[in-house]
Amino acid sequence: MHELSICQQLIKQASETAIQNSAERITAIHIKLGPLSGVDSELLKQAFSVASQTGMTQQASLDIQLTSIVVECELCASICDATSNKLRCCQCGSEQTHLISGDELILSSIDIDTSTNVQSGEIEYV
Repeated sequence: MHELSICQQLIKQASETAIQNSAERITAIHIKLGPLSGVDSELLKQAFSVASQTGMTQQASLDIQLTSIVVECELCASICDATSNKLRCCQCGSEQTHLISGDELILSSIDIDTSTNVQSGEIEYV
């Protein structure tokens, strides 16, 4: 299950950022996940519950924002929503499109506690 290794890398990257920001713990990890990423969101949640049992992510949550598939037509320049089995232009029907979004797995932000008595602060990734 490659979802476990993905979670381990997400936790590693989030933990490094949290340490750089003097955090004591991570309360949430927020990601954007596209349907063409090759990652199953339910398996990712299960793997996260296993991978986050130690370190800064104990009791942290994984927030997954599912993104849509969007293509741009190379013929008419239209930008359209698409499905995984139909990456065609919604205006002219061309199959000459390129993917704008839908294959991403992005660590978008983390919520951290910098002190046990202070509320969470959010760190966004760009």
